[in-house]
Amino acid sequence: MSFQVIIGKAGCDHRQVLLEDLGATLQQNPNDQFYYLVPNHIKFESEVFALEKLAQRADATDQYAQSQVQVFFVYATSLVLHEEYPVLPDSPNF
Repeated sequence: MSFQVIIGKAGCDHRQVLLEDLGATLQQNPNDQFYYLVPNHIKFESEVFALEKLAQRADATDQYAQSQVQVFFVYATSLVLHEEYPVLPDSPNF
């Protein structure tokens, strides 16, 4: 498993770079699973944008679905990690 973080100034479109890289990696590794972590407040629009860009890359003209790419928002990711690694402290703020 690998983990990649793309950081930079807020004025740059990091989504474009990330999704281009994701699309290329998806083509190279068609059996892998990919997780796209986004801020809580833009989860839905990020998921729609990601699917639109991946559909364009795949030359999909009608409908497009993707089972290998999952969009998670920060809070949901923390819940998954908490289930998988119960050594994390129980806290109402977690």
